[in-house]
Amino acid sequence: SYSWSGGGNTNLLPGNYTVIVTDANGCKDTATFTIGSTMSIQAEAAGFSIYPNPASTQVQVDLSGLSGACMLRLLDSRGRALSTMNAEGGKRHTLEVLGLSAGVYVIEIHNGENSYRQRLILRP
Repeated sequence: SYSWSGGGNTNLLPGNYTVIVTDANGCKDTATFTIGSTMSIQAEAAGFSIYPNPASTQVQVDLSGLSGACMLRLLDSRGRALSTMNAEGGKRHTLEVLGLSAGVYVIEIHNGENSYRQRLILRP
């Protein structure tokens, strides 16, 4: 189970948030994060898409709506970078996710001064 400091809302406004996750054994873990006003969380506005989502082995990251050099990062639920790759806007790139645990991850794209994020769900 989980609880958000901002309720169950997934369209979060800029601010500080905390999530508490409790497993079936009653073990808890807490993560706190900040969403800034310059971050976009809508892929359509960013000009990129990821598919399939949910995924299990590979993810295609389509940067056709972006141009120039991009930095692509796969983040875990605590914001730690699991993989980083240089990517070129206007192209499609493959991200290997085989061997990662099922759960929710974030794909982050940096393009110049802009940063974009999109949730990725990995299934077993």
